[in-house]
Amino acid sequence: MKRNRKINALYALGLMAFGATLTLTSCCAIDEDLSVCLDEYDAQYELRLITNEEPEIKRVLGDRDDMSQALRQHLANVFTDSGHDLHLTFTPTAIVGADGITVYTPDDTIATKTQLHDMQGNSIYTCHISLTPANYFHIATANHGAAPSAPVPEAPLYTGRKTLDGRQYGRYSYYMPLYVTRSAAAIAIDPRMVPITDVKVFTTGCASRFEVADSVFIYENSPMVAAERVSLPDTTAWQLYCATSYPSPEPAVIPTTNTGRDPYEFDITRFRLDIDEPYFIYMDCGENLWSYEGYVTLADGTITHTTIAIRHPLRAGQLKIIRAYIDDQGVIRLYDQELGESVDLKWEHGYEYPIII
Repeated sequence: MKRNRKINALYALGLMAFGATLTLTSCCAIDEDLSVCLDEYDAQYELRLITNEEPEIKRVLGDRDDMSQALRQHLANVFTDSGHDLHLTFTPTAIVGADGITVYTPDDTIATKTQLHDMQGNSIYTCHISLTPANYFHIATANHGAAPSAPVPEAPLYTGRKTLDGRQYGRYSYYMPLYVTRSAAAIAIDPRMVPITDVKVFTTGCASRFEVADSVFIYENSPMVAAERVSLPDTTAWQLYCATSYPSPEPAVIPTTNTGRDPYEFDITRFRLDIDEPYFIYMDCGENLWSYEGYVTLADGTITHTTIAIRHPLRAGQLKIIRAYIDDQGVIRLYDQELGESVDLKWEHGYEYPIII
């Protein structure tokens, strides 16, 4: 499935609110010209890690403590609410003064980058900012060095955006939650004594990159993301693979009724889900949005390619896990029969696998 469309990042973010906050005594300032009156902003930033990681692990791997613990450890740096830096960008919008002269144009940008080592989720970082009076388009990112243009960022990028109206001299305040931008997909496979020599797993169909300036995910070229094999104890023959990527596309039409997969009865009325529950909604939206791609090499050298199509969105902060087994033809068969499969029993890869990330 190929798609070329943009989805506002905030559409894919946010389902669960956290509790109490702790104010940190820190300060940063952007001073344009201290000889004139400035707008003073008391800004508050908070990392909001909205994730279904633990509910999903318990739902799918609850009876397998070995895989559950291994996956938690593997994801320790994927769904973490720790910020190593806070990057603030303020872009003035075009404002014409009383004399008819344009004071600011959209190309005028003021920015600062403040290094932080203790910005944690569930805590508020307070920052004092001084700006020349104007309307500003403001973007904030935590872990700004997380290579936001790459499909597999090295650290969890958090981002938020806001329009500030400060055309009159004065003192203002605002609060900005920053949301994580990446997702994860895992598959637990039981080889079932089938003579295999190799297994490769990928995910495809998710966003190829994230544009911080526009706060949108870009879907093009259908990148394949390689899943890492998670280290499991020697006491199990199961194999566990996990891929980290940006979110999948949203369905063209969002279902408004529940199919029974989620423990709560929810109705989806808009792309941005403002629901204070620690679960993501599992609904069959009627269209394939993204997929797992599995390549199993048998003892005779033949390679079986299995595509497992997923018909509900993988949203930012979300973890998806499926369980499967390998049959005697090398096909990855699902325990969950609600998901769709397509199989190529003798996949001819030539000299290399598809281009992957």
